[in-house]
Amino acid sequence: MVPRTVRAIKQAVPGILVITDVALDPYSTKGHDGIVQNGTILNDETVAVLAKQALAQAEAGADFVAPSDMMDGRVGAIRKTLDAEGWINVGIIAQHTNLPVAAYNVSGEYAMIKAAAAQGWIDEGKVILETLTSIKRAGADLILTYFAKDVAMRLQARK
Repeated sequence: MVPRTVRAIKQAVPGILVITDVALDPYSTKGHDGIVQNGTILNDETVAVLAKQALAQAEAGADFVAPSDMMDGRVGAIRKTLDAEGWINVGIIAQHTNLPVAAYNVSGEYAMIKAAAAQGWIDEGKVILETLTSIKRAGADLILTYFAKDVAMRLQARK
């Protein structure tokens, strides 16, 4: 669907800059960014699919691809795939900077996790740590979160 849409946009508005999202969560019934097998997210297999997805988007006319997943090594794999297929001018929007990056874990996410935990739908501690870990893996040097006190107590309890 995305490549067809990109082609249609480029045909209707030549010269428009198109940036596409590279992620698998829209195609997952569980909402994960990665391929899940027996409850485990398969990083390398997911990265291979993400690279193919980025290539399809570039071939359709995307000027930039923006990986929004949290898989390790995806930017390098996407660049290698695009370059190998001749798409050297398609940019990749990635979090590479020499400046510190601060990320904010918003109140809506906090409320959603608390509500789901209260209903017994999720393991609150695991989801909190997964959420904050994903922010860190995305490149954050600092994380502002409503879970700070909760995480500090959980980490202290582990000692």
